[in-house]
Amino acid sequence: MQRLIIVTGASRGIGATIAIHANQKFSSKTIFLLIARDQQKLSDVKSQMESQSPLNVILSMSIDFALDLNKDQIITLIQQNFADIQFNNVKELFIFYNHGTLRLEPIESAEETKKQEFQINVFSVWTLICAFKDLFPIEKIPLQFHINISSLMATLALKNYSSYCTTRSARATLFRCLSVEEPRLRVLNYQPGPVYTDMQRQIYENREAHFSDSYKELYEQGKFVQPEQTVERLWHILIKNEFESGSVMDFYDPE
Repeated sequence: MQRLIIVTGASRGIGATIAIHANQKFSSKTIFLLIARDQQKLSDVKSQMESQSPLNVILSMSIDFALDLNKDQIITLIQQNFADIQFNNVKELFIFYNHGTLRLEPIESAEETKKQEFQINVFSVWTLICAFKDLFPIEKIPLQFHINISSLMATLALKNYSSYCTTRSARATLFRCLSVEEPRLRVLNYQPGPVYTDMQRQIYENREAHFSDSYKELYEQGKFVQPEQTVERLWHILIKNEFESGSVMDFYDPE
């Protein structure tokens, strides 16, 4: 195998689309590790990918990132899934840190759940980065892409979005720091644009959400970005490989 692709939050939405698109793009010589909490939906994505590209190796594992797992625990879980896999010929590594949650509530209410929100959206990502660095040293796999699926919310301040905006901002900063500390890695913060996902539906239907008239109009008129569109754009950026490591790139950025 020449390529290893790891996707968190791979059971639905952008994460599932990243995995399925990559499986079609690289129809052989690729190992996938799909990670998500929902084992049933993860199995559905895995089955679809296996039928599409039988020459690839598709592995999946269920992890609840709300749990405070340390680096060694994560490494053990991954090694158990990779027990029969050889990495001697792997030349490229793509890791998509896609999992996350959205909670809409005032700052006073968010104070009660802040630890869990940071655990899922920031601390678990921090632990994964450290675990993957130990598992896949850059000396053995010299071409590595670490991609944070970010959000425009990382740069904004909106009513009732304190948890989401704050954790997304912290997460993006973490990846910028990673690019400075590990200059041989290719690190990207990717903002996928307003994409039709379960999360966007959650925002639209939540009475605590405060969004602009233009947002409502785009959503109701079907003008949001489709998952396949933003994922195709992301892979174009990665394959071209001309971005500044640690930078932020948005779906709407010019070529």
